[in-house]
Amino acid sequence: MKIPFLKFFLQPKCFLSHSTAAITLFFCCLSAFPDVLKEQDLLINKAHADKAAESSVLYPPEQLKQTARFYADTETGKAAFEKLRKTVVDMVNDGDFKKGSTYGDYIFSVSLNSPGMLYFLTGNKELGKYIHEKTMDISSRPLEFWLHAERFPISGTNPPATLQTGSMMSRVIPGIDLSSELFTQEEMLSIKKAIAEKGLLPCERFTKRKNINNWFAVISGGAFLAAKFTDNKRAQELMLENIKKYLESSIEEDGSYGEGPQYLLYPVQELLPAASAMSEEQKTYAFSKSPLGKSGEYLPYSSFFFNVEGKPARIQFRDGQQFVGQGASGLFAIGLLTKSSLVYDFAGRFDLIPPYQRPDYAILYNASTAQSTKTSIESLPTFKFFNNGEIYIRSDWSGKGILFAMLSGTKNKTGFSHDRPARNGIALGAYGEYLLALPGHSSYRGKTYLKNDSTTHGNNSITIDGKNQLFPRQEGPLDQNGIPSAKIVYSSSNESCDIIISDAAASYAEKPLIAVRAVVFVKDPGYFVVFDKIICEDTPHSYDSYWNFNNIDGLAKIDKKADGEYLVQRPNARLSIFYKSDLSLKTETIQGIIHKQYIYSPAEADKLEPGTSKGLKISSAQPEKEWRMATVLFPEKANSPKIPFQVSGNAHELTIKIESRSDRISFSGTKINCEINSK
Repeated sequence: MKIPFLKFFLQPKCFLSHSTAAITLFFCCLSAFPDVLKEQDLLINKAHADKAAESSVLYPPEQLKQTARFYADTETGKAAFEKLRKTVVDMVNDGDFKKGSTYGDYIFSVSLNSPGMLYFLTGNKELGKYIHEKTMDISSRPLEFWLHAERFPISGTNPPATLQTGSMMSRVIPGIDLSSELFTQEEMLSIKKAIAEKGLLPCERFTKRKNINNWFAVISGGAFLAAKFTDNKRAQELMLENIKKYLESSIEEDGSYGEGPQYLLYPVQELLPAASAMSEEQKTYAFSKSPLGKSGEYLPYSSFFFNVEGKPARIQFRDGQQFVGQGASGLFAIGLLTKSSLVYDFAGRFDLIPPYQRPDYAILYNASTAQSTKTSIESLPTFKFFNNGEIYIRSDWSGKGILFAMLSGTKNKTGFSHDRPARNGIALGAYGEYLLALPGHSSYRGKTYLKNDSTTHGNNSITIDGKNQLFPRQEGPLDQNGIPSAKIVYSSSNESCDIIISDAAASYAEKPLIAVRAVVFVKDPGYFVVFDKIICEDTPHSYDSYWNFNNIDGLAKIDKKADGEYLVQRPNARLSIFYKSDLSLKTETIQGIIHKQYIYSPAEADKLEPGTSKGLKISSAQPEKEWRMATVLFPEKANSPKIPFQVSGNAHELTIKIESRSDRISFSGTKINCEINSK
């Protein structure tokens, strides 16, 4: 017989000062769970589902009955039911909620929604015991647990909620609602009292703050469920308004998001439970006319469409994981809530299927009207810049070609949350390889973050006097307090090339007259020319240009071929680099860190050693008032014959000879002149 939760009281951070709660929990822990819950004992019982549907507070009975018929009678639903059943059986037989590989804190693993849906569908008594005891345990835990005091110590007499408060309520309240018949009237009153006092009230305190970011969304979503479940109509209206406010005041009008694609998909996924419990009028009010409807046109741009570290990767300029999959639940939720058809085609590029095994998604799906028709992402332009400052140049949408990205812009709707001092920083992937790479992040609370992740040099930009660009904080030795700002001063696209010029002068404390990075993408055969020009009036400065290459697997090679010429080789692609300058330069190879995944513990993150990236640091040999350099980046497939490619010229004008062809590209002032394929 397993005794779950007992270990909680043996940990040094448990909250034994709450003696009543501790005693209640101790006796709960001694209750009997089934030694083994078998999948074959969990069969859909339509009669039970029809009866249980009438007791729901969150959902209309017919909506739940339709969901039960979906799981019982459709091939898609039957397959999803198998996944749902296996997930819950594994959870119950484990005796405790399973902890994820990234987040070790217990509150992250607490979840009742899947068990609640499975009980609703089957009425299995042994599963009911598990849900009952887990629910009573959670509701009896002290306020410190609900507010995740393990990570965010409580101060003051009226503490606000944390991200985990809202997230946990979204993971447990629908499950409790679906299994409400398991509880006596007295027990249900105590559960609702706990939700109201330890969940909803702190959430209301938090949402009075003016900072509207993904915390605001997650907390408002959990609080919406809490308000509806406890019949607090005032709070329900407030949280619905908060969700609408988040979508409208955080997402740019073109669908882009200031914290990057991962941090857009995360709150949308977290809002799924709340959305599933909304009426059609509420969903229309909060979601239908929001900028989220345009996000389907933004999300595909950052994706490589090939695996890195075994996962479909994306470019993530701000804090976030680059190798974390594509956020299927968030993508399909956008499709249901906004009728954004592009997300379905985008998801299909990775063979993603809707998460029908998620109770909230299945309920939302079965409450939705006819699905929108699919639109191909090939309808999107291959050259695009967004309101959040991100710029993308793609060779095509096949996923087998070239993807280049650069960061411009300044403060956007999310402020500088998760941002970095990295204006004019760039990234490049080609032919199945992430080549010129961004660091991603480990823990943004650790030392590695300030030394590597959130630095100008770590994000493929240019430093002046070795310092970071301006940023509204001053924590590390490289930081300079201020507001980073870059602006696009020119853009053009035609059949032969794409051109973008961004001036980041306002991002430097040294106040240069200009700090431009001009990028030309020559579409055939597919190479980039990057002109960098910084002019300072006051005194000479040192300048360093950084180019960091992916070496997570240790397979990157950097070879010097000649002065001003290097070759970077990866298993699937190679990158030739040529650079010219009017200045005397010095070049050294460097090592940095590219993160495989987010590490929640700062101590664990700080154990990482440099070497997962290899790079070049190209510097002025002595202080100068001006920095001018022209760089050619020419990616090729690793197994293809090398194309004859020669570069000559200076920091203002380059001639690129490709077999019998000659391209001339010059940069003067803020103007680019391209003569492509001249004989």
